[in-house]
Amino acid sequence: MGRTVTGPVTKAVPFGVFVRVEDDEHGFEGLLHNSEPGERTAEIGDVLTVKIAQVDVTRRRIGLTLAR
Repeated sequence: MGRTVTGPVTKAVPFGVFVRVEDDEHGFEGLLHNSEPGERTAEIGDVLTVKIAQVDVTRRRIGLTLAR
């Protein structure tokens, strides 16, 4: 948590976008929610710099925020 990473948008869903936070193609993905302040419309393939805000090991989820 708290680590800043740069990665590509891999999937767009109605409530946000998923960003790959590991270098290889089988890496982890995290969700950047649409409610994120300053969120802009991102498309698949866009590269974003994000910060890991939450890690839920039990539910296998990573929450992201835009890096500032």
